[in-house]
Amino acid sequence: MPANYDGCQICPENSYCPGGTYTFNETLTQGITACAAGTYSPAGMWEVAQCGRIFHVGDDVIYLRAVRKTVHALNFDMDMDGIADYFANMTPLSVPMHINSEHGLKILLDGIEYSVYDDTVDLGLYENNPFVPAQ
Repeated sequence: MPANYDGCQICPENSYCPGGTYTFNETLTQGITACAAGTYSPAGMWEVAQCGRIFHVGDDVIYLRAVRKTVHALNFDMDMDGIADYFANMTPLSVPMHINSEHGLKILLDGIEYSVYDDTVDLGLYENNPFVPAQ
């Protein structure tokens, strides 16, 4: 909850807001935690694991997570030590890479086509209505 404001707002970009109960305060912003230096998150995130890096795909982006969320994930080893540091979610549903993207990123794994996506995408919106990428 921003200072001098009497209601909740969407958590700002490059931070996370785990929720809680807050009261009006004229000078203190409450419930917003900035991501660590060098990490980023899209607006609306709620956990520190959503602070990560940004993967550019053409003119689109996928916000990478610091902790794996899905069973299958696209792994990024940033420091080349053989251990993944950041992750992009994957699903067999047809979904966009990012909620504001008109494009999808597909990976074929063990004969199954997966969509790569970030935490801005609500899978429930695509369970009965597959995403059709722009041509």
